[in-house]
Amino acid sequence: MGISRDNWHKHRRGVGEGGEGCQIVARGLLDVFRDVNGSDKDTLAVMEVAVRLSEDAEPTVRTELMEQIPPIVTFLRESRLDFPVVVSQHLVPVIARYLADVDKQV
Repeated sequence: MGISRDNWHKHRRGVGEGGEGCQIVARGLLDVFRDVNGSDKDTLAVMEVAVRLSEDAEPTVRTELMEQIPPIVTFLRESRLDFPVVVSQHLVPVIARYLADVDKQV
């Protein structure tokens, strides 16, 4: 299930509220990255949402995001969108947080 760019802003407003809405956003992040391909500014905005999802209180949201990280990294590497900055400033801290997560589900 993807999120079209047209619906991105609607879904983005739901981030931080937890639950199923955030799971849907996490699940659709790769599609959103594909939709904004070519724009470093939009890519960084999507990455900020991903970071917020990684801090969600609901473990299922964090788990869903964690499952999306490998394909997101592959896509970002192939698209060459400011890849080193996105990985070092955004994804590495998310992965480090997940490694220390006390919830076994994550």
